Amino acid sequence: MLRLCALCGEEVPRGCACPRCGAPEPRWEPAPRTFGDLLGKLFLWIIGTISGLACLLAAFALLHGWIGPGLGQRILQVVIGIIVVGAGVPVGLGLIWGSAISLFERSWMHPAINGRSAAATTRLGRVISASGGGRYPGPALTIPGNALSALEAFGHYGALRTEIPPVHGLRGSPPRVDVALLATLLSLAGRQRVQLRVTRDVNWSHNGKKLTRQEHPVGLELRRTDALPGSASRDFLEARLLDAIEAPTVTVAQAEPLQPYRAAAAVAETSQEAPWVRLPNAVCAMSKGEPRYRRETRVRLESMLPPGVELRPAEIVRAEIVAMLEASGDPVIGGVMLRQIELGFAMRGPAPSL
Repeated sequence: MLRLCALCGEEVPRGCACPRCGAPEPRWEPAPRTFGDLLGKLFLWIIGTISGLACLLAAFALLHGWIGPGLGQRILQVVIGIIVVGAGVPVGLGLIWGSAISLFERSWMHPAINGRSAAATTRLGRVISASGGGRYPGPALTIPGNALSALEAFGHYGALRTEIPPVHGLRGSPPRVDVALLATLLSLAGRQRVQLRVTRDVNWSHNGKKLTRQEHPVGLELRRTDALPGSASRDFLEARLLDAIEAPTVTVAQAEPLQPYRAAAAVAETSQEAPWVRLPNAVCAMSKGEPRYRRETRVRLESMLPPGVELRPAEIVRAEIVAMLEASGDPVIGGVMLRQIELGFAMRGPAPSL
């Protein structure tokens, strides 16, 4: 049985899920052999064997008759014989071996994972070619604790709009509200109120010796990790975002009362994690699909920035945002987040799920 992960191509230990992408244990199945396939391989084996034997016989026949009457003719025949034998023997043996070993090739298929299937070919139990791919969510990003706020990012937009895009894979200048929401997401993740993870597309191929893999991020997901109300957040943008996504639930189990008229004691708590939500869906839910929401948010943030408000210096805020993005371990996470926020504000209805 093949031990290659059908999603990312990684070698997977027996009885385990893929340690890299978390895909289930590989379940490769032999592709059905048709009568036409068997007949084709048999035909190639016969042709290859006949061709190989012909090369060998021709080489030995010429070598056998190399003795001639003259010295010059003998030398010429020796040279020709060496050339023919040197070429004919390897070619003949190669044709015989290749045609014989092709009979032991097997084709394999893997059931689809996230809509993508994989295929492989083995020869005498060894992989000679394989390919596959798909889409998978990575682990939750590591965002250290920070003191970022949407108001700071909004107020220092001039210093941030030229810093984040070139470093983190985005072209052009993002809107001010989008940069403020980016800071909000990083702040919530740093305070462990939400988790963030990147969803990637991956394509891989294996030539029997080397695994080649290409992958790129296609989206970002988030989920709430505490049940505090959104109103407990420190600014309205955080509160709106938290209220737009589902919170985890905690259920307290009650024991049966031992005596009548006495309340049962709480004996256990069970918690259910909140579901992962695509970032564009969360942004759309926050704005309720209202096209004027971004403009109204910008006006509200501007009203919160009178001349007397003191913000941390722009250099500190800029360095903090860049440090948070770099600490995530993904070099283009900032660009992915801003593109997903842009898509969410442009949505006018529910988006298809990943």
